[in-house]
Amino acid sequence: MHVSRSLVQAIDFGRVADQYRRLRAAHPRARALTIKRYINDDQGLSFEEYECSVERGHTWSYSGTQYGGDDESYGGEGRVYCCHCGADGDA
Repeated sequence: MHVSRSLVQAIDFGRVADQYRRLRAAHPRARALTIKRYINDDQGLSFEEYECSVERGHTWSYSGTQYGGDDESYGGEGRVYCCHCGADGDA
């Protein structure tokens, strides 16, 4: 059985293959499925942030004085960020 693709489908396949190749080269230890999902799920995250959120889950840390830190911004609440990838928890 011969399946023909439209030109748009062929271009889209090439785009995804190129993105996959680049991400695989930059992150050789990342799982193939994680890379594929990152390409298809445009959440506006960096690859490191995406991988952290889907592989192990973010571990949040608080920099504010109310939590023992030295950041007095936001009324002592400070900043919330992931200890692994640095993702901004306030975003």
